[in-house]
Amino acid sequence: MNRFSLYNLIFFFFAATGFASAAADQTDTLAATEHTYIKPLKSDYAFGLDEIAKSAALYRAVEEAASFKAMADAASQKSLSKAADNYLKALVKLKNFRFSKQYADMAFSLSEVYMKQKKYDDAANYLLKCSISYDTIGLKTVAGKTYIKLATIKLNQKKYKEAEALILKKGYPLCGPADNLACYNVLARTYKEQNRFSEAKWYYLQANSLSRKVQDTSNIINSLTELGRVKMAIKEYSLAMKDLDEAEELAQAEAYAKLLPEIKSAQQALQAKAPKLFAARVAAVRVEEKKYDAPLQASSVLASKSSSDK
Repeated sequence: MNRFSLYNLIFFFFAATGFASAAADQTDTLAATEHTYIKPLKSDYAFGLDEIAKSAALYRAVEEAASFKAMADAASQKSLSKAADNYLKALVKLKNFRFSKQYADMAFSLSEVYMKQKKYDDAANYLLKCSISYDTIGLKTVAGKTYIKLATIKLNQKKYKEAEALILKKGYPLCGPADNLACYNVLARTYKEQNRFSEAKWYYLQANSLSRKVQDTSNIINSLTELGRVKMAIKEYSLAMKDLDEAEELAQAEAYAKLLPEIKSAQQALQAKAPKLFAARVAAVRVEEKKYDAPLQASSVLASKSSSDK
């Protein structure tokens, strides 16, 4: 083979391998481009279409549910059973959207109807549903409020462990500062009814402190009355009397007169438990009256003597 033919052979060999490498590089580049740009675009497009479809389905469901809600709202003043039936039909329309505000609001409205019907188990069931929905979609404060309502139902049913757990694990962590007072009251009553008086006392003290801070006179009176009852139970009679006296003084204002019967009832219970304390109070009052009357009597005697001398 001559020198020219050898050079040509070498040239074509390297040219062919170069073209192949370039072609391979181009194929790799295209594959990388598709992976980096085209596939995500396809994925985003599909995701967008899916979201549009979901939004359209939710819109249709809300529209269909709205007609049942309107009938439920209209019936709520006349027939609670019809109102409940229509709210249930509305919820069926929203069954695929349990974690939406529309579903949560409808479940809450239904729970309110069941409360009026005194169907407390049903009310609790739908309060739980709406609480979970509100919490899931990020309406934490609203969820906190509904958990507190649910805990109150459990408390009224004497399901103390459930009431306590709902407040400590859900209601209090989620609710805003404005609802802390409701949490304290539920917990205090939960412990009081179980004769867990030290815990009840602590939460009533928190409720009283917060009520004073926000100048809520009604709740100041209520917490003082309940503190009086708790202190009575643990034989702190003098402290109980002090709390009840303050509650009575605050309730003298016309706006709070409706709270007086509860205070009087607690005072009567205290008098039955600690008659000597009340006897001592009566004696102290009489001593003060004598101190006040003595100068008046002396003045009267002097006036009478002066008149007779004339």
